[in-house]
Amino acid sequence: MKITKIEETNFPLLHRKTFVYSAEFEGPTPKKDDFIKTISAQLKTKPELISIKKIQQIFGENRAKVIVNIYSSVEDLKKIEKIKETKKEEKPKEEVKEENGKETKTKEQESEPKVDKVQDKQ
Repeated sequence: MKITKIEETNFPLLHRKTFVYSAEFEGPTPKKDDFIKTISAQLKTKPELISIKKIQQIFGENRAKVIVNIYSSVEDLKKIEKIKETKKEEKPKEEVKEENGKETKTKEQESEPKVDKVQDKQ
């Protein structure tokens, strides 16, 4: 993978620099981790200070435009960037409750179609 810097912008109030790169590669578009490793090696910064905003693939070509933010500290990165949670919390399913001899059904059971049993008379 070959990366060339196109543009560099400094944002002193946000304690970050924004870089725009052009990347040439073979095969499928590389993952964000691959770009982070390459950019951190090129700029000699820590990988945990790099946040990739966008990887824009150029249709039909093995090139992409990459927009990267590099922060001065991890605290600045955490203040400004939202970190995606890897685990999603599952909602507990409602259980069937009996109230005064009547059964109340869960939302899933209510949405199921009712099928009546038909007895064959011979």
